[in-house]
Amino acid sequence: MKYVSLIREVSSLSVANYPEMVERVVIVNAPSMVSMFWKVIKPFLPERTRKKVKIMGSDFYDEVVPLVEGGKASLPKFLGGQVSDEVICPAKKVSQVPELLQ
Repeated sequence: MKYVSLIREVSSLSVANYPEMVERVVIVNAPSMVSMFWKVIKPFLPERTRKKVKIMGSDFYDEVVPLVEGGKASLPKFLGGQVSDEVICPAKKVSQVPELLQ
């Protein structure tokens, strides 16, 4: 816990110098390690920032759909929606990268 004061100082500096530009952050399919990390850093963040972050496991679908403008029709297929994954993220999957390098 000797780094608590450092974490608080860095957190207060970032809040003061970098205005919040994100309306909401939703992390889905998060492993338990992410939730544990969030519990550690959460007390050092302003309440306004804490309210913007939502971390969910694999049972996220029913809670995420109402948050998305357009609902299921706007979610990518890999999240249970209807939009092609390539439209949302045109980047190649990691498994395809070695093929591209040959």
